[in-house]
Amino acid sequence: MPEGMSDQTPAEDDIDRQLRELTEGRAGSARYSEPSAAQRAKAAEQARKQAKARAREAGRRDRRMARRSGGRRRATQALSWTIAIVVLAAAVGLLSWRHHALGIGSTAAGGTVSNLNPATAGPPADPFAGTPADQWADGAAGILIPAAKPVGPFSAAQVAAAYTATKRLLIAETLDKQTLEGGAPTAFIDLLTPSARSQFLSGLNVRGAYPTGQSRSSRSYVESFAPGTAQLIGSVIKVKGSMSAQTYRQSGMLVLAINVSDLVTYPIERPGQPGTWMRVVADVYGFFAFAHWDNQSGSLQPWEQTIVANSGVQCPMTDGWVHPVYPSLGAVPASGSDGGNPYTPISVAPSALPTAVPTKSSACSVSGGST
Repeated sequence: MPEGMSDQTPAEDDIDRQLRELTEGRAGSARYSEPSAAQRAKAAEQARKQAKARAREAGRRDRRMARRSGGRRRATQALSWTIAIVVLAAAVGLLSWRHHALGIGSTAAGGTVSNLNPATAGPPADPFAGTPADQWADGAAGILIPAAKPVGPFSAAQVAAAYTATKRLLIAETLDKQTLEGGAPTAFIDLLTPSARSQFLSGLNVRGAYPTGQSRSSRSYVESFAPGTAQLIGSVIKVKGSMSAQTYRQSGMLVLAINVSDLVTYPIERPGQPGTWMRVVADVYGFFAFAHWDNQSGSLQPWEQTIVANSGVQCPMTDGWVHPVYPSLGAVPASGSDGGNPYTPISVAPSALPTAVPTKSSACSVSGGST
């Protein structure tokens, strides 16, 4: 025995102990042992039951998925049908709207669709088409002033000034929009002499007629459509006018007379009813007498002595307003009870002037009906 070593038996470690127990049969049952036949049969039966359970669960899961899938398909189909119905409804709605918009009782091109007569469907782009007025000048350009020449003792400058004043008066009484629409005729009033202005204003709101049938209202001196009866179509009024100059004596006074003959055509319609459109023609004839009426010095002053005859209006006009006679929808315009042509002037320059200055008057004619 080597030096320093003890003769005592060394301590048994764990490995030695486990080996000894195994050899002596005291190690207990094995931690991992081979199963018996009965145990194997029992395990197999349990495995079969588990497999069946898994199969049943899988079948239920598949059926659930199938139902869900079918539900999604049905939902998709329902959504598709819903979209189709909405689209169809929208299409039907659009068709219904278009039918309503273009159907009976609605308007197109300014007239009713149910009224197939082009003449009553509303005014055309050119409301003067097919009439002599279509060739006339627009507005004031149609009131022509001739070259001024001396007339008797009146110089060319005085005649020219009288022509200009006459044109301004004609514009104010026949073309002023405010006056035409029934407003205050201030444009005309501002051009009158003090005495003529006083006479005009005093009779402006007078009603009734003289025994001759002429209106007592000085409103008839100007063209004013009765309020609410007419509105102008567009901005063009056609005019054909002429002037000439001559002299005559009034109470020992030599007077410069500017003769006028003006035709004025107004395209109008009843407010808000374009299917009623028509044309009214005013024939202004007579003269403007220039003399020193209110002032014996200075420039010559006008005193209007004209007659206005309207075609296509009510007669007589006892209130001074112009009342259009609108044609019935679909009716053929009348030619006029007297068979006259409203586009032909009633009178040009008079062959003889009166010896006294008469009061301006108005007349009316149904010539041309809806002109």
